[in-house]
Amino acid sequence: WSYYGDAAKNMPVHFSLVFYQWRNSGEYKLYDPFVDGPFRLLVQTKGLNPTDYEDLYERIEQIAPDLAAVSLSIIPGEIPYMFRPSPESAVMMANILESPKRAVSESYATHFLNYKGFVSTEYMTNYIDSAGSAAVVFDPVTGLPFIDFTIEPKKLSLDFYEPKGEYSCAFEVSVSLRAGEDVVYQYGKEFPLAIPAARLAETELTGVSIQDGFPAIPGRFRLSVLLQNKTSKEFSLLEREVEVPSSGGGGPLRLVGPAVGYRLLEAQAEARLPYQAGTRRLLVDPERTFGAADQIAYVFHVLGLTEELWRSGSVRIVLRGTKPKDPFQKTLSVRLGDQPFRDPMTVAQSIPAAGVPPDFYDLEIMLVDARGVPLAESRANFVLSTQKIGTHPLALSKSASQANRFVFDYILASQYDRTGQADEAEAAYERALAANPSFAGKIPEYAGFLIRGRKFDRVLDLVARIKDDTRLVYQYRFIRGKALLGLDRFDEALADLQEANKIYNSDPALLYALGFAYWKTGRSEEARNVLNASLKLNPNQAEVQTLLSEIQKR
Repeated sequence: WSYYGDAAKNMPVHFSLVFYQWRNSGEYKLYDPFVDGPFRLLVQTKGLNPTDYEDLYERIEQIAPDLAAVSLSIIPGEIPYMFRPSPESAVMMANILESPKRAVSESYATHFLNYKGFVSTEYMTNYIDSAGSAAVVFDPVTGLPFIDFTIEPKKLSLDFYEPKGEYSCAFEVSVSLRAGEDVVYQYGKEFPLAIPAARLAETELTGVSIQDGFPAIPGRFRLSVLLQNKTSKEFSLLEREVEVPSSGGGGPLRLVGPAVGYRLLEAQAEARLPYQAGTRRLLVDPERTFGAADQIAYVFHVLGLTEELWRSGSVRIVLRGTKPKDPFQKTLSVRLGDQPFRDPMTVAQSIPAAGVPPDFYDLEIMLVDARGVPLAESRANFVLSTQKIGTHPLALSKSASQANRFVFDYILASQYDRTGQADEAEAAYERALAANPSFAGKIPEYAGFLIRGRKFDRVLDLVARIKDDTRLVYQYRFIRGKALLGLDRFDEALADLQEANKIYNSDPALLYALGFAYWKTGRSEEARNVLNASLKLNPNQAEVQTLLSEIQKR
């Protein structure tokens, strides 16, 4: 077996390993030229001297020249002095065996139990280190805050499809947002990658990053992004603490950002991409290392802006190097009144990196009033390298149409619901429904929320919208049946629940509702049968066991 080694792990640049059976019997074992010697590679050894290495080498070369090339050393073609295998091969083999330990990421070691819950066994040992970042970016079109993120695996494994001359892989992103231990929001997406053979060298130089974003409610959260390469069964993880502030409505004065990138591009406001604010999109590199040909680009937001401050206030932007002696410094000022008044206000600008000396830099944003008194400040950092042209990863991302604003409201409604903010959740559901009344996909979710709030009459009105949708017949019958149970209309509820059970008879929740309907209509034996069937599917249902005990008492 031939390999290219990693010199950073004390491995040979190129080496070959041999596995052999001693005299064609027993299990295969790894061949060590120094310990085993070429004598053990031969089956017919009668009359041979085990220590005449030159003669043994010549005999193997007559039978299998490729094997002879690695019989004295794991470096192909290397002939030691006097054909005598050197202990250097044993040292190199020891380094090879130790090399996986040199590749262990501290992040993997410290987060192993976190991975265990959502990474399948076939991925578990294939952790790939990555660079990543996340930022809160407000969308001026909708006024909503988005959590945007980027993750760049340090290694890219690809398949090759010869008929098309194309390298490819398929990334799967699984995102979760948590408040403490509670999951507030989660979703998954796929990002296919195809690279023509002619562009492979370019991609090897730059790497690939995956970018995405989603709207989020105000709060402090932990963002977890699991990136899986389905082609090679490798995975990476990005975890960040994120604070999403309240926006609009005269909230507290504050700055959000800056998010820093290497260029600002014009973008279409009709479709939103990650790190896009209106018609400006920030191109980000998770390493935040830029070259002289790049821009020093940044996006930040002013929240809680009053009209008085808008007229007289400004933002002071200071670019400051960190080297101890004579650090570079550049100061800019942005008058808030030069932009239309809005809360939040978005500022997207860039500074040419040319002329700025290489260094580690702080970018400080300071909001000041008419007298120059600081009111709020924020900062970010980046590196300006000595190279003129920075190499930045190819970004894979998907856009979200602004015409589908109602989808954003459904996402927010779900987040409000999971954090116990029922009034805000219902308002978001109603906005989404009003924006697109014909969209049926989320009506069962909204109806489930209303059932938990015991708003059964509203559920009946809502679920009537999907009565004739052939894709949602089961949901229609089940939801309507539960609402009718809540209104004590047991005979009608029983009819709907029976119809739902004909479509799918293995839902423990449906069987519990059906058993309750049977009991309330005086059919206790059928109730017991259905409730016991529900327990077989899910034994951990205290409400089912309680109802069975009640029926037994009666």
